[in-house]
Amino acid sequence: MLRRLWTEETGAQSLEFVALLPLVILALLTMLQMAFLGYAFVVIETSAREAALAAARDPGAASARATATARTAAGGLSVSVTSVHCSGGDMTVKLEGEAPNLLFSSPISITRKVTMPTQDGRCS
Repeated sequence: MLRRLWTEETGAQSLEFVALLPLVILALLTMLQMAFLGYAFVVIETSAREAALAAARDPGAASARATATARTAAGGLSVSVTSVHCSGGDMTVKLEGEAPNLLFSSPISITRKVTMPTQDGRCS
């Protein structure tokens, strides 16, 4: 009786499916997380560039313009301008954003720093 149960293969496919299903789900979640991270990196980099360009066009109101432009360009991601600095005719904007995290509870923080030259070469 025991020998017959050991050699019979009915239900083997179901058992293999149940054993591999968690690994397949983990692989799919990991691929989706990588896609979210790639999207977040591109969006936050673009937002930082747009914010630096807006601040370089009008250095007098650089911080407000950079913040407004970054939030508009972020496309639904949580972003904040952490610093706006002008020196030697170059406007530098540092932006921090958060990417959603599917695998763990805390979001992933992404920081980007972009420098753009001002239009007239001055920081006034």
